[in-house]
Amino acid sequence: MMSQIKCAIVVLVLVAVGTASALVCIQCSGVNACRGADRYKTVTCDRNNSDATAVLLRPYLKDLNASLEYDKGYQCTNYTYIPTGAADLTDMVKGCLLKTKTGLCNMEKNPLNGNLTCISCTMDKCNGAGELMWSTLLLIGGLVISSIVA
Repeated sequence: MMSQIKCAIVVLVLVAVGTASALVCIQCSGVNACRGADRYKTVTCDRNNSDATAVLLRPYLKDLNASLEYDKGYQCTNYTYIPTGAADLTDMVKGCLLKTKTGLCNMEKNPLNGNLTCISCTMDKCNGAGELMWSTLLLIGGLVISSIVA
């Protein structure tokens, strides 16, 4: 009996270790790349691709380096910028980034003449607009149905 329990525990630990994985995010830089060929390019978050995303976000965020938490894990990001009076986006950055002391989207921005939008999330591929849109729609639909049933 004890050997069966030990065997079951070993199997559960192996399954848990096998299914645990690092965060996966969409990664692209620039409007054309993010709307084109790199639209679904994914990366498993690590320090190298976090550093690459940080370089691209520094022009938009004050004190980004000081806010990064090196031992708290990663987040997926989706940043877009449209200058005042422009008809379309001029920049888009999606990628992995170390978690920040304050929420990434609440960080102080550098003064810019335009509009920034920010998404920060911690589920696989949550920084792609389509995936986030469907998740939001499902959440809203569930809330509506639960309020009708209740």
